[in-house]
Amino acid sequence: MTSASSLPRTPIRTVAPVMLKNSDASSVHIKVAQYFVNKKLEELKKKKFHLKSELIDGDTRSGSHQYSWDDLPQQLQEALHPSLRKESTRVAIIGGGVAGLRTAMLLQKHDIPYEIFEASDRPGGRIFTYSFRPDPDKSLNGKHEYYDVGAMRFPNNNANKATFDLFKELGFRFRNEENPDGELIEFKFGIGDNIRHFNGISTTAKDAAAGFDLFGEGKPLGNVPRGFVDVQDTDEEGNVYRGVDACHFKAFSDLRKKLASDFDKEWKKLLEEWDWASTHSYLARAEELRFPQPVIDWIEKHKSGTGRYAQALTEEILTALIVYDPNIAKNGWWCLEGGSEVLIKEMLFKLSNPPHYNHRVTAVAEDSMCFFCGPERFARVEGQSGKQRM
Repeated sequence: MTSASSLPRTPIRTVAPVMLKNSDASSVHIKVAQYFVNKKLEELKKKKFHLKSELIDGDTRSGSHQYSWDDLPQQLQEALHPSLRKESTRVAIIGGGVAGLRTAMLLQKHDIPYEIFEASDRPGGRIFTYSFRPDPDKSLNGKHEYYDVGAMRFPNNNANKATFDLFKELGFRFRNEENPDGELIEFKFGIGDNIRHFNGISTTAKDAAAGFDLFGEGKPLGNVPRGFVDVQDTDEEGNVYRGVDACHFKAFSDLRKKLASDFDKEWKKLLEEWDWASTHSYLARAEELRFPQPVIDWIEKHKSGTGRYAQALTEEILTALIVYDPNIAKNGWWCLEGGSEVLIKEMLFKLSNPPHYNHRVTAVAEDSMCFFCGPERFARVEGQSGKQRM
């Protein structure tokens, strides 16, 4: 899909740890990505790769040549058939979501031709803003009559630096006194006066957090043992947690703190001990926890979502590192006025070559019909135009 002239001339090395200024807890996400990339690179370095002789310029022998991982990029750069270096080579981008559109923007910036194939009839992927139809008999159509079904809020932290760089590139401004009409508005998770209604009982969010069992979930009315309902805990900043909040704090705060303070040691330790486990299994089996089933369901219901604790513990911890990072208060969470689809519209506006919609890619295969010009790669797609050669 890419020309040989764009291949790197140097071997692909292990990714070095990124040292970030003003590092926050989200930096752990970057380190986790580096960990798995480096793990895969170490596996590749132990392998030998075979390159078909007919791909090598001037080589008429049949069979293949064997190269190490470090030698492969240089060999591909120098030895591939000239037909694969031609300027007309295009890049096929499968999917018109944010990643696909961003890839197209970067390729366009470097004058590299591309084609985007999107299976659905719209761009954006998992970013989708649903606009409610107004009912004149009940309410006027306000400017916020929409719902972001997919990505809806963006934490301004180290892990999302690339996202906010994109916002800046597209001209999005933070809404503040200097920019009262800025496109990026602060995302509010809630306020103390928000209403909480459960088990036929209504109260405010502030009162629910300050109480122990306002919704009658503890025994004898409910099935949660009193020892969990009545528990209280305090963090290093002096914040007090009660009931379900205290149980949640006890379950995850130490793991978050350890990962943020000593990633190299604690990440490997976490994988060795708990990589096999779901969040539910961890809560039930951890020596210092051993929460009974009613307590696990209780915590999941109030602090997460139905079925969420079936996911890996590591995933839950990584999410919690961002959501409960005290440093996020400095830079905040942000959303886009008009919904996240505004991002997609602006990205599309920047592209000279829009996506092909209703084009589902079914295969990526080598085309070797031209014996003398060397094999080329193309994507087979189904849609309005049938097969499209890349």
